[in-house]
Amino acid sequence: MGKTNGTRTVSEPTKPESTNHTYRSLLEAELEIAGVPVGIVDPHHRVVPFWHHHLAGRKAHLLHIDAHSDMGVILGESEDSWKKPTTVKEMIAYTRKYLNIENFICAADYVGLLRSIYHYDPRESFIDVYREDQPARFSWMNGKERMSAKTGVFGELNHGICWSPFYPWKKTALSQVERRINRDAQTPLLLDIDLDAIQCHQYPEEPRLSVVAYETRLQNVFDLLQRLHRPALITIARSQTPGIPYVDPRLVDTIQRDVLEVLRDLYE
Repeated sequence: MGKTNGTRTVSEPTKPESTNHTYRSLLEAELEIAGVPVGIVDPHHRVVPFWHHHLAGRKAHLLHIDAHSDMGVILGESEDSWKKPTTVKEMIAYTRKYLNIENFICAADYVGLLRSIYHYDPRESFIDVYREDQPARFSWMNGKERMSAKTGVFGELNHGICWSPFYPWKKTALSQVERRINRDAQTPLLLDIDLDAIQCHQYPEEPRLSVVAYETRLQNVFDLLQRLHRPALITIARSQTPGIPYVDPRLVDTIQRDVLEVLRDLYE
């Protein structure tokens, strides 16, 4: 994993032209790395219209690199949240109304964007597999039902869509996930990185995170990605909002630059 090459010209993220009717209205910045579209968002759930636009009807293997799984359920005040958006305008409205930083993966799966779901925390030596080709199960909660952990949701919920991959299906060696993704290179790989995977401001030890620990996490991400085929799409979450930031605001720009440099080293 190298640092910035002083002789190489690299494009920096630019704030996209905002319009209420395109996925760009929810981006912080947009760029390309070796022809791969890259969307930068804050907060994290704003990736969904970007995914919807660029996947263009294809289903993807999601590799979600994050300190958190973000595998919550979709909650809504009415059964409108059960209706699947189809157009870009509907997807943007759906994202604004129903999605948050905990439930956007459920929503992306529900609207048909995902084929497999893998969660990697670079502090760990394994990957959580939530779904791998088998269909997800969704059900509507009416505020009175109670579902067991076996079906995916515990406790009592208000109105919302629940799904069965709420818990990891299995913890899997990185090498097994690598073989699975590479064996199916025709299915797009969707790479989604939350910067809190490198430094999470919400964990007590993180503000004092050592340089060695920081560089190790970056290296772990690099080592995994270099063994996988090139992604079709990349998204990066800055995780500054809502509420308390999950990435230290004093460090977020540096971490973003470092992650982008890792990606450039891999793909350019």
